[in-house]
Amino acid sequence: LSERSYDLVIMMIRISDMDPLTLGRKIKKNFPKKPLVLLAFDDSEIKQLPKDISDSVDSIFLWSGNANLFPAIIKHIEDKKNIRRDIQIGDVRVIILIEDNPRDYSTILPMMYREIVFHAKNLLGSNSVNIDKTFYMRSRPKIMLAKNYEQGEKLFKKYQKNLLGIITDLRFPIRGVVDKKAGLKLAQSIRKKEKNIPILIQTTEITEDKTSDITEHIIDKKSPLFLKKLKKFMILNFG
Repeated sequence: LSERSYDLVIMMIRISDMDPLTLGRKIKKNFPKKPLVLLAFDDSEIKQLPKDISDSVDSIFLWSGNANLFPAIIKHIEDKKNIRRDIQIGDVRVIILIEDNPRDYSTILPMMYREIVFHAKNLLGSNSVNIDKTFYMRSRPKIMLAKNYEQGEKLFKKYQKNLLGIITDLRFPIRGVVDKKAGLKLAQSIRKKEKNIPILIQTTEITEDKTSDITEHIIDKKSPLFLKKLKKFMILNFG
């Protein structure tokens, strides 16, 4: 890293000669602005990590053999870095994903980015004359990932004017404590301010609460059709 410039560091959790968190802290100390992603292979490895590792890595992803995860990680980092400028220049749209489980967002993000890029390329193909292709692809919707209630609320307030929609888990932390209905509470708060924003709740525990005044879109994460239903929601609601 000291001899050559890199835009992103992806570090495997299994390093033979050094603890990955120690290495991450060393990299962060010398290159504080360098994005650093930790890649695990199963949930048990993640559970062994300390609760707060923000001084060592920026994000944790779980790789289960899906090659689409790597471009999704790159786009995730790009979106966080470029969103402010791209909104100022191109007034780009924003999708907020609230999900705290690395296994789940490591599955959801690749599908979401693949779908967004696919439709952006299709639109570019039909309007490719005299168009700056790089600028056009950068004008695709950005995906912002939140891992707790406070982050989700902050992203909503920050990008409310550019928001395409919300995809949220039902269970995630509020003030550091996992709340079984956090997604419902966040959706209720958002719905009071935005009556027409599409909101999808994805959960392993289908709630019996009345959600008709918040959203009609609820998907069972245990369903074998989960990703297909999520894709359908994006197509119908995000254009």
